[in-house]
Amino acid sequence: MTHVTNTNVAHLSRQSTMPSQSSSSSITNVPALSKSNAYSGTSLSSNLSMFSFSHEVIHNYTAAHDTLDLVIIGAGQAGLALGARMKEMNSAMSMLILDRQAQVGDNWRSRYDSLKLFTPRKYSQLPGLPLSGDPEGFPNKDEMADYMEHYAEHNELPILRNCDVTSVQLINQNHTTSTHNHQPQQEPTHEISAQLQTDQPCSGGRFHLMIHGFDKPLCCKQLVLAHGAFSVPFVPEWAQQISPSIMQIHSSSYLRPDQLPTGIVLVVGGGNSGAQIAVELSRTHQVSFSVRSPIRHLPLRTLGRSTFEWMDTLGFLHAPTDSWRARLLRKQGDPLFSYELKEALDTGDIQLMKAAEAWDNASSSIVFADSSTLSPTSIIWATGFKQDHDWLKLPNLRNSQGHIMYRGHHTQIPGLFVIGMPWQQARSSALICGAGRDAVKLAVDIVANDDIS
Repeated sequence: MTHVTNTNVAHLSRQSTMPSQSSSSSITNVPALSKSNAYSGTSLSSNLSMFSFSHEVIHNYTAAHDTLDLVIIGAGQAGLALGARMKEMNSAMSMLILDRQAQVGDNWRSRYDSLKLFTPRKYSQLPGLPLSGDPEGFPNKDEMADYMEHYAEHNELPILRNCDVTSVQLINQNHTTSTHNHQPQQEPTHEISAQLQTDQPCSGGRFHLMIHGFDKPLCCKQLVLAHGAFSVPFVPEWAQQISPSIMQIHSSSYLRPDQLPTGIVLVVGGGNSGAQIAVELSRTHQVSFSVRSPIRHLPLRTLGRSTFEWMDTLGFLHAPTDSWRARLLRKQGDPLFSYELKEALDTGDIQLMKAAEAWDNASSSIVFADSSTLSPTSIIWATGFKQDHDWLKLPNLRNSQGHIMYRGHHTQIPGLFVIGMPWQQARSSALICGAGRDAVKLAVDIVANDDIS
């Protein structure tokens, strides 16, 4: 059992969640994608589709391609859907997908054992490959992990696994690399006030990617950020003040009830993951559930149909970002799917608490918004994630809060796109069922941009 100590619970770094960078095998003579053969029927053989990072593999790519046409960072649902769509369009562009996981789907495999999606299988699949099983049933995390891996293999996507991109910089025509990040959105992209000279310029490329364990940059003309909206577990700063005798873990590290000692468990965070974990723990522990806002419960099924099917039928699931439906959904906030938590609260199996706000050392207890207190044995922080974009050394990309600025899939930097972020095109943009829809639109823009670049 791994404890997250009070000295680091609020500062789980991006690097701390990285897989090992060592290659699982030595791969030689890996054929490289080219403008002419990138998606021909024979060039993308199974031995090229997915491979682990090694000096030799990345050297072959950089040797054969001083500059790739397209690099996608992230092999989650959004990156996979976009890669498949690019191949479907039969584009001649050279493409490579970089992923820091040891295996495609590991972001699902690492989740808690009992995790089940609240979207039925028919809304939990990507275009071109059905998810096996009852389409009305709800897949578990291992099903989703295997499905994502199978999807990558099925589409023979060129994925470099165990690959940690440590920095992305913008290359100018004078072969200088921008490292300054303007904050105000209105500043024009071409105004770059800080530059570093690079000894390894990219011929015809705009983006300079450094990869952990490799000293030569990987360069590309167009770049897509498909690494997800949030990557670092968020825990409030005051959690460091909590007594070391109380076990603390983030929900991303929770696997099963036997991780926790007997006694009172406080689950902090009112999202669906926190709710599922609280319900599971209530069967073996005394559980309190702390939320900041009123809970809105929705059933998984209504009148014989899944809630997501009703949302789809009524135009809410894929509601365009600027529509009245989108404004209504944003105002309401995300609901909790399933009535399991509601039933546990009604029966008293779970105690509902106001927002957890502080630690009182004198009483050795958590203080809540209504001044009530609780002395738990362990705490699960189901408080979500925060963005970590310090590795993106790009101008005019982030606002003063450090969030990537985008409109649709476009950033203010020509040739730099994002996918898989909340509300890019619609309500479903960050969901599996929306990844394929968004990929269609972005792929068209990428190909068009390649034609004029």
